[in-house]
Amino acid sequence: MRYIFFLFLVFLFVKCSSSEEKIVYSKQSINIKDSTDNKKLASDYYISGSLEELEGNYSKAVEYYLKALELDPQAGIYFSLGKNYFILNNIQKAVAFTKTAVNLSSDNIEYNYLLADIYTSAMQTDSSEKIYNKIIELDSNQYQAYFRLGMIYEAKKPLRALSTYKELLNRVGNDRSVLIKIAELNERLGNIEETIYTAEEILKLDPSNLDLKIILTEAYIKTSKFEKARELLDETMLSYPDNSNLIELNAVYYLKNNLYDEASKEYFALIKDDKLSLEYKMSLSSMFSVNYPNDTSLANLSIQLFETMDEDTSDWRIKYALAELYSKQSNDSLSLAYLKEAANLATWNGQLWNQLALTLYNKALYKDIVVEFNKVSNNFSEDFVLNLIGGLSYSQLNKNDSAIVYLEKAYKLNSNDLTVLSAMGFTLSQLKRNEDALLYLQKAIKIKPQDPQILGLLGLIYDDKEMWGECDNAYQKALQIAPDDVTLLNNYAYSLAERGIRLEEALEMVTRSLEEEPENTSFLDTKGWVYYQMGEFYKAKEYIEKALELNKEATLLDHLGDIYFKLNEKEKALDYWKQAFEKDDKNEKLKIKIEKGEL
Repeated sequence: MRYIFFLFLVFLFVKCSSSEEKIVYSKQSINIKDSTDNKKLASDYYISGSLEELEGNYSKAVEYYLKALELDPQAGIYFSLGKNYFILNNIQKAVAFTKTAVNLSSDNIEYNYLLADIYTSAMQTDSSEKIYNKIIELDSNQYQAYFRLGMIYEAKKPLRALSTYKELLNRVGNDRSVLIKIAELNERLGNIEETIYTAEEILKLDPSNLDLKIILTEAYIKTSKFEKARELLDETMLSYPDNSNLIELNAVYYLKNNLYDEASKEYFALIKDDKLSLEYKMSLSSMFSVNYPNDTSLANLSIQLFETMDEDTSDWRIKYALAELYSKQSNDSLSLAYLKEAANLATWNGQLWNQLALTLYNKALYKDIVVEFNKVSNNFSEDFVLNLIGGLSYSQLNKNDSAIVYLEKAYKLNSNDLTVLSAMGFTLSQLKRNEDALLYLQKAIKIKPQDPQILGLLGLIYDDKEMWGECDNAYQKALQIAPDDVTLLNNYAYSLAERGIRLEEALEMVTRSLEEEPENTSFLDTKGWVYYQMGEFYKAKEYIEKALELNKEATLLDHLGDIYFKLNEKEKALDYWKQAFEKDDKNEKLKIKIEKGEL
């Protein structure tokens, strides 16, 4: 019997397009004398604009400022226009007018601050950084510029941010807001001892600062200063007994000290707190599997926490987390059950369905794949992996008409994938479309000439087409590459047996296959068929009957009928042929044997 097995993000970057609108006002588009009257009128317009601005009528203020600018284009008016356009969120005009103000009065600190603030708002941090540095050059006592520079550096240059804040601290002394920034950065950078020192300094200035107490407690725990952590926790939790951050730190303290029961109580209290977000609870529950992957008791605690959450929500993420946790514990049945639930709750999630399909396929649960895949196949018509797995699964179930539909979709999505090409070749051969099958397999072998599986498939098709030279060549090449591949050995042995040639060689090959897989029905059938061709019918009967005990396939029943016929038990032969035909009623050779009552 031929036997084949297939191994088969949103950050909106507002750049303000950086094509700054160039707004240039000449003194006036028509001739107006630079007179005292014009300056007085401009002043009146400017005052009117200022009053409108105070009232919050920024668009009206802009109208007055523009009139004033036309009569008297001074830096202050450009500045006011820039400020009001900024308030109105017209960033391009805000930049243009403020830049003009800075160009006219480059050492004006206020103008430069406004321009830097606009750039920061527009996320043009490189430009705002330059302006703040310029402000510091103009006046090294501009502490606000240092602070804002530090904030800009925090995202991508944390070390530079830290040095900027320290420089500011040297100038202003122990400023609480600067110390907090330093403490936060040190914590982020893992400078735990510095975090502790800074936080302790801040608490001297601000002993009631809860955020700093939380940072300091965490730092104490990280550095195993457990007595200090316990003392600070007890003191702080007296005032804030329901604070989730403190409860979590208390749980971490217990964990670090191997007090698992006490830690469990704290975590379950957090999980059951309706005020806390699901995301926060999930992060808590995941902590053990991430930080303590080899600790069985903590892994179990993580599962218990997720299961507690699962009682109150149908969120797919909870199901998926449980699937992953049970997978780590090698509990495949529960892992798969939760994975199925997660996928069915998130029918839009292609990545999740890919994982489910691959998991089921690796477990050879082809019927399950078809059932699950039918639920969402329309959602993922352009998903390569799902179409491929769907096609392979139908093929394994011998539903080749359905298989080819999905395999063709997969081929359109990736026409150079070897698994697709191999599967197309095999499935088309099963549909008796050998010429089409050869096209795909020949393409595959050009991509990977030394692939034994593709060569083996070519051998199967050449065998079916009775192209014996090509068949032998394909199998022999494949076995040179993979001499111990039991499927290749079996398939080639069966081909030789069908032709009635080199039977001793065929027997040796299929015997090697059965040594590896003694209950493989295809291998048993092949060995029986080799003996049949040798004329050793009782030995043939022994192997075919053993195969039939494991699988009542049509081919096996047909072969046993042939053996009984050779043993001159024609009634038994006819009975087995009829049983075979019930399973394969399109087999013309069987039909003729039944009608004639003979081979």
